[in-house]
Amino acid sequence: MVRIHPRTHIFSRGQPARIVAWYLVLSYLWIISSDHLLAWAITDDKLRIVGQTVKGWVFVTAIGLLLWWHIHRALKHAQASASALDETQADYHRLIATFSDAVIIHQSGDTDVLRSVIEVNPACEHLTGWTRAELIGRPLEDLIFQPSVTLSRPGDGELRLRRKDGDSLPIDRSSHEHRGQDGQRLVTVIVRDLSERIAAQHRLLEAERLAAVGVITAGLAHEFNNLHAIINGQAEVLQQSCTESGQRARIEVITSTIKRAAGITHGLLALSRRGAQRRHVVPLDTIITDTVAILSGQLAADGVTLVVGSDSALPALVDHHQIGQVVMNLLINGWHAVAGLPRRQLTVTSGGNQNQVWLKVADTGHGMDPLAVASLFQPFFTTKRASKERPGITGTGLGLSLCQAIVESHSGTITVASAIGTGTTFTVTLPVAESDTPVLSQTPREGFRRIGGKVLVIDDEPLIRTMLRDYLSDAGFQVRVTDDGAEALRWLTTEPADVILLDHRMPKMSGPEFLRQLLARPQPAPKIIAISGWPEQEDAILIPAAVVPKPFSLEVMRAHIQDVIAN
Repeated sequence: MVRIHPRTHIFSRGQPARIVAWYLVLSYLWIISSDHLLAWAITDDKLRIVGQTVKGWVFVTAIGLLLWWHIHRALKHAQASASALDETQADYHRLIATFSDAVIIHQSGDTDVLRSVIEVNPACEHLTGWTRAELIGRPLEDLIFQPSVTLSRPGDGELRLRRKDGDSLPIDRSSHEHRGQDGQRLVTVIVRDLSERIAAQHRLLEAERLAAVGVITAGLAHEFNNLHAIINGQAEVLQQSCTESGQRARIEVITSTIKRAAGITHGLLALSRRGAQRRHVVPLDTIITDTVAILSGQLAADGVTLVVGSDSALPALVDHHQIGQVVMNLLINGWHAVAGLPRRQLTVTSGGNQNQVWLKVADTGHGMDPLAVASLFQPFFTTKRASKERPGITGTGLGLSLCQAIVESHSGTITVASAIGTGTTFTVTLPVAESDTPVLSQTPREGFRRIGGKVLVIDDEPLIRTMLRDYLSDAGFQVRVTDDGAEALRWLTTEPADVILLDHRMPKMSGPEFLRQLLARPQPAPKIIAISGWPEQEDAILIPAAVVPKPFSLEVMRAHIQDVIAN
C-alpha cells in the first residue's frame, strides 16, 4: 500500500531543541545552586569532594530519568499517531475502492518522471484494462491519456481515455492537488466514463429524428393516399366504360399497381405509428406468393435464383399489406446482398405449429459480423455501400426498422442469423390466428338495388370531391361536397343528410373535431363513413359507422353507403 499522507516523526518539529534548552537551563541552575549549597554546608575539603561526586551522580541520574521520560512519552505518541495514520490510510483506500468512478493519484510536476502514478482504485483497473502493478510508477500520459492532453494540473474538462487494448473512451475528469508524504505535491484525478451518457444522447437524437421523420411520413402518406384514391377511382370508371379487352387489361395493371403503392404507403404509416392496421386472417403462403409475384421477374433478370417452399398453411391475423411489405423489404435486402456474387440465391420458406407461424428469408451473400448484426435494426444504420459489384446500391437505414415496427405491432418477433461467409437468414414469427375477423372487402357485392339518399362529402382534396360527386350522382344519390367542416355543420342545420363521407386530416377542421361538434348538437346525427385511416386512439363514441381506407373502390363505397342507409 502506498502511503498518501505525511510520515509521522517521533518528535514534532522544534521539540528536540526545546528539550535541549530546558536541560541546559536546569543543568546550569543545578550546578550553581549545588556549588553554593556545598560551600555553605561543608567546610571540610574531603567531605566537599565526596559531596561533589554525589552531586554529579544525582545530576546524571536525574537527567537520565527526565530524558527517558521524554523519549518514552514521544514514542507512545508516535506509535499512537502511526496507528491512527495507518487506520486513516486503510479507510482512505477502502473508500476509493468503493468508487464506481476511476480514481488515479499521481505526482504533480513538469516532467513525465514527476507525473508518475502512485495509486489507483479497482474501478480504474476495470476502466483502463491495465493492472495496478502496470499503472504504478509509470508516467500518466503514457499509460492512459492521449499524449496531447495532460492531467498534471488541477482542473476539470472532457477528453478521451486510451485503454490497454487500444480503444478509446470519452471521459470526464476532475482533479484536485494536495500535499502528501514529505510535503510532496500530489494530484487526485477522478475519471468518469461518458460512453453510456453519450450513447443515450445519440439514442435520444435518433428518436427525435425518427419522430420527425414519422411526422413528415404521415403527412406524405396522407397526400399519396389522396392521389392513389383519385387514380384508382378514375381507372375504375374507365374500366366500367371500356369494352376492348386490351384496354381493360392495361387498366387492370393501373389498379393493381395502385394497390401495391397503397400497401407501401400503409407501411410508411406503420413506421410513423400513425396508421390504423387492417387485419384479417390470411395464410402466410398467400402473402409470400403475392409478394414474390411482384419481384420474381426482376430477380430472374438479374440472375438471382428464387426458391420458395412451405411446410404449413396455418393462417395468421395480420395486415396483409404490412406483412407483405416486410417480405418485400427482406427480399430486396437479400437481392442487394447477393449482387455481383457468383452464386445468387434467395430462399423463402414458411411453417408453423399450433402456437405460431413463421417465415424465413435467406440469402447466399457475404454475411455480417456480430457488430453489424447487433446494430441492424437501429434506425439509420445500414450495411449497404456502393461498390464495383453493387453500383448504386445504398441504404437509408429505415427498411429493417420499418420491418421490426410492423412485426412487433403484430405481437411478433423478427430475428437475424448471420456470419461472415455464411449468408444471412431473417426469421419472422407471428401468433397463429384463433378465429377469423370481418374485413372490408374491396370487391363490390352484387344485387344492390338503387335506393338513393342524401350524401354529404367532406374532404380537402378537390379531385376526390368531384370524383365522388359525379360517381354517386350517377348512382342515384343527392350529393353535396365541401372542404369545410363548419360549412357542413351549417348545411346540416337546414338540410339533413343520410350519410356523411368524412375525411380525417383536413386543414380547416379535422374529421374527429367535426364529429365531436356534430354529436354535441341536439338533432340526430347522420351516419358517418370515414374515408381515411381512422386513428385507433380516438374515444369510442367518436368511432364512425364504417371506415373505407384510401385508396378505395368506388363500387365498394357505393355498397357501403347503401348498406348504411338501408340499415
